[in-house]
Amino acid sequence: MMQSPELSNYNDLSALQSLKSGSSKNSREGIKQVAEQFESMFISMMLKSMREANKGFSEGNLLSSNETDFYQEMFDSQVSVSLAGAGENGIGIAQVVERQLLEAKGLSPEPASGRSKPMQLADYPRKAFPSLDAQQLEDAATKIEQVVGESSNKVSQGDVSHEAVLPKRFDSPESFIKSLYPIAERVQAQTGISAKLMVAQSALETGWGERPILKQDGSQSFNLFGIKANHAWQGDKADILTTEYHAGVPLKQRDSFRAYGSFEESFKDYAQFLQSNPRYSSALAVKDQPIEFARALQKSGYATDPNYANKIERIIDKRLGQ
Repeated sequence: MMQSPELSNYNDLSALQSLKSGSSKNSREGIKQVAEQFESMFISMMLKSMREANKGFSEGNLLSSNETDFYQEMFDSQVSVSLAGAGENGIGIAQVVERQLLEAKGLSPEPASGRSKPMQLADYPRKAFPSLDAQQLEDAATKIEQVVGESSNKVSQGDVSHEAVLPKRFDSPESFIKSLYPIAERVQAQTGISAKLMVAQSALETGWGERPILKQDGSQSFNLFGIKANHAWQGDKADILTTEYHAGVPLKQRDSFRAYGSFEESFKDYAQFLQSNPRYSSALAVKDQPIEFARALQKSGYATDPNYANKIERIIDKRLGQ
């Protein structure tokens, strides 16, 4: 980084004195040095504020001490001086201040090295926009309408999955319900399991979609019901840290969960998981009664949370109605 020699070291007192004498002259060099010193002060204040903002993260750190703070301050001071003299590689404040001071002194700014004048919008090459006659425009509009119409028909006929327009995360409970309830209704029509129960349970398991189970690469697992991947599961998996209750005490442990290709797969697998497991036969006996279903699920050991059924009931009462 090239910079004024007088400003290359922050603790050089002679440089500050020469800067004071130079600033009294109407010379370009003196004005440049003043502008760089101003930028240096600005950067120094910015770095100091950043250090103070992160002070709380260093509490309890063995490397945090008065000596560390002292050397960090020295380092930040030198960084501020070096950046201020970096010209076009710096943050640019010095150039702005220098230009304004030169104009105030009646001096014209020197052109930047490597080009005769600043680039203007008109200096950039442009490609002519192809001209279309009226018939070409009409044909293009007709083609667009045809494509949009075909897409709309496919959606209405079920050729395009509802998943294509679903968000992977939801910004509100209302958005969660609006997006997933149609899927739950389709699974209810196939299995008889209450759509209200499935939506409420998935809302509890994922925090209304704000705490989804993610795979190690950060991608969505689409697991809405917290179904774990046991030895019989042959599909994709997601390993996460979860909370389980042991003797009523919540403990953190790492578990492997099933991963799907869509939310609809998650709903369907949830229904199949219950139907294929005899332990949930008592819940399936009341599958059209959401509250009783939730209580039967808890008694059958679906979840270790002692308040699991009560939480589902509150969600149904507050958001879905009886």
